[in-house]
Amino acid sequence: MSYRETTFLNRNRNKERSIDRETHSRHATAYDHVLEALLRH
Repeated sequence: MSYRETTFLNRNRNKERSIDRETHSRHATAYDHVLEALLRH
């Protein structure tokens, strides 16, 4: 594999990882809201 291909793949992988982190944090906050609602009842 050429250097250019490697850097391109790494860049894509990093992009995917950051998207995963964003969705994970979004799910975590939504989950926290659900827990709060359950605890308040």
